[in-house]
Amino acid sequence: MLRLSAFKPHLKQTSHPREAKIHSHHHITAYYSATVTLVLARISPDCMSEEEDRLPFAKPATSPTPAADTATDTTDNIIMAPPNSKPTPQTYRILVACLSLFVLLGGYYAATRPAGVGFRLPFSLHPLLMVLGYVGLMGTAHVTKKLGGYSNTKLHGYLASAGLATSFCGLYAIWRNKDNMGKEHLTSYHSWGGIASLVGLVLPALAGLIFLHPDFGIDKTNQDYRLAHKWAGRLFTVGGWISCVVGLNQMVDSRAELVMFAAPLVLLAPFVLI
Repeated sequence: MLRLSAFKPHLKQTSHPREAKIHSHHHITAYYSATVTLVLARISPDCMSEEEDRLPFAKPATSPTPAADTATDTTDNIIMAPPNSKPTPQTYRILVACLSLFVLLGGYYAATRPAGVGFRLPFSLHPLLMVLGYVGLMGTAHVTKKLGGYSNTKLHGYLASAGLATSFCGLYAIWRNKDNMGKEHLTSYHSWGGIASLVGLVLPALAGLIFLHPDFGIDKTNQDYRLAHKWAGRLFTVGGWISCVVGLNQMVDSRAELVMFAAPLVLLAPFVLI
């Protein structure tokens, strides 16, 4: 969080009322301009994170502050970080815990629908592995990347790659299950949406490996590639989350069950995928 108390306007003393008014308007305008700039910095953390200490308005003013003003300054203006900014260590742990808990509860729940049939192979591996891949691993990968830095960037790549591989294993499970039952493939919106999301995630994965890897990426500082990689990955991950909900919709009769499954994803999405 960045504090703006250093920008509290200190009006220049003058004996002329009109001149005092001009100085007042000037300092107030500068103060709120700095506030707006810092808000925009928080809204676009990829452009400003790790660089905030270079901003001239991100450091306390070096000019001496009158003692009288300091004594009466009891209102520090603090900008609260929105969901898409760099998470605090505590927020990061909470988000990862929520994603993991959803995999354990939501994944098992989806794997044992319809009610009463229990866990059966190979079908149940499909929803379980898809939830693990799309929500657990890829969701954690997106949150980890928000932390920034070399180590977190590499961990982001490992987690996202593991999520992609796990999801392909889930695809194989349902493909094998349909072959065993003699059913046709790709006959529903759920199947087409799942395939589109999974294949779509291959492109940002390859782009991240070839162009943006922090060790050997051939164009790792290219901001256009970084932006495209980030939002393509998030977009297709959203598609995967939606596909999980649509798939469960085919196996439950109660809307309440569907809402209970989807609600945690809706609540987590702004903090994980935006």
